[in-house]
Amino acid sequence: MLNKMGMLAAIFLSLTLANACSPAGGTKKMDAPKKVVDKKEASASGIVLKPGFYQDKNVGFTFTWPAKIMSEPAIKLPGEVLRWRSKKGIPVVTVTVKDKTENTASLQEAPQFFKKRFASMLKEGRKFELVEGEITTISNGVQAAYARINWEIGKQAYKMVTVSITVYKDDKIIVVTCTAPQEFPPIEIINNWVKAIKVDV
Repeated sequence: MLNKMGMLAAIFLSLTLANACSPAGGTKKMDAPKKVVDKKEASASGIVLKPGFYQDKNVGFTFTWPAKIMSEPAIKLPGEVLRWRSKKGIPVVTVTVKDKTENTASLQEAPQFFKKRFASMLKEGRKFELVEGEITTISNGVQAAYARINWEIGKQAYKMVTVSITVYKDDKIIVVTCTAPQEFPPIEIINNWVKAIKVDV
């Protein structure tokens, strides 16, 4: 199991980074690796960051994750403010914050939009299936769009799952994701991880 996890991690991370830099991935060229923000810099920008805890006081949200599992910061892809992974590489959690535009999909459309964007970015993945897409309620009674995507990667068709929560907060879009093998950990646990975002109201 551990060897398989390591192989999955290597495939997923290498392909994700490669597609983030590729014009075919639909994103801009990735910036140089970003270190974890130090405490003084984070404080000045309204960001509080430590293992298992991220807070953006300017946008107005907090996200927590199990630091004993996702224990290492990783290179952030364009738009991401947070990316932490396990020592094996997966599971991995991410947080993206971007501006709303006039072309922003409605919250009801967000799950399908996320699936299309994720599939276009990860070209080597295949059989992307939106298993669940619905409006849910997170902490403080805030509405959010939930999506669960099953997909495959690698010559041996390793089965993966990516779960996302999308929240609209004023003029910002906040997206939390977690990617892991389909068989472990249980989907209920992954759901709890991404739903741990708390938005100020």
